[in-house]
Amino acid sequence: MAIKNNYSNADFRDYLYGLFSNEALGEFEDRLFVDPDLAAALDEFEHDLADAYIRREMSETDAQAFEKNYLNSDSRRARVAASRVLHQKLNIGTTDVSAVANDEPVSIWATMQALFATRRLVMTGLAVVITVPLIFLWWMALRPDSNEIVSTVPTPTSENVNTLIDRPEPRNDLQVNENTNATQNSVNASNGTEIPNEANRGPRPETRGDGKSVFAVTLLPSVRSSDRKVIQIPESAKIVAFSAAFENEARYARLLAEVRTGGGTLINRRETAAPKREGSNRYSVSVAAAKLKPGVYELALFGILDDGSRETINYYEFSVAKR
Repeated sequence: MAIKNNYSNADFRDYLYGLFSNEALGEFEDRLFVDPDLAAALDEFEHDLADAYIRREMSETDAQAFEKNYLNSDSRRARVAASRVLHQKLNIGTTDVSAVANDEPVSIWATMQALFATRRLVMTGLAVVITVPLIFLWWMALRPDSNEIVSTVPTPTSENVNTLIDRPEPRNDLQVNENTNATQNSVNASNGTEIPNEANRGPRPETRGDGKSVFAVTLLPSVRSSDRKVIQIPESAKIVAFSAAFENEARYARLLAEVRTGGGTLINRRETAAPKREGSNRYSVSVAAAKLKPGVYELALFGILDDGSRETINYYEFSVAKR
């Protein structure tokens, strides 16, 4: 794959290394949110880049650039470490999912990413057969007594709900990115002592090329649920970036995303041209973390027709807590 959607492998590398200018970064991420093909191409390139580093197929200069510009966050280091475990297991048959180079512990999520992100069917099948039972037993042993987050925020009443939004019954449940796993401890397999797991100390926002700390939240369609989900925003986050999938129709001329408090106060809105491609697409809207105080919020996506009328496409309700 030399070029995908007018972006080359060199462009993908510069994006992952944080070398884009602010203008180029904004344009690329806007396209990334609405173009699943581009997102898939970037994911494939990132996977191949990590493989090349693990297999020592890079020159010394390229390897140094990879370590300096790519391995600059816990989530990325965990991803590469988990990929190394997969390669080692396939090469020498080890079944220790926490034994990695430099004795760095790997989270369950990072290990599963390495197992299921590969596009080699034989490797994936072997990895699933060997590791799924081990991961399940490990998770059962280390899971906390309760994974539920109790919200102390009062539910909004009908008197303070904003009447300007035509609210359908929620069709989507909110799920926070898996990188927000609860804090756990890894057990050193060699001597049985507990050591802190750096990759599992709670959600940590990623730092973009422009230096802004961004906490990503993905809204995923799911079964109906009366439970209001809670987002725990790290104190270090400056921006909270929401993204979600939706079904685009040709009759939509523009898209409008709005984030409001439970009382109806507008926090942020983003209006863009509707994508030309019908069917499954993605949209995004970002909010300054300082504006999201603990409380109840709602996010709605509208499709604007040529005559100026609008229809509700997606609607979410969630609570915010601060770490």
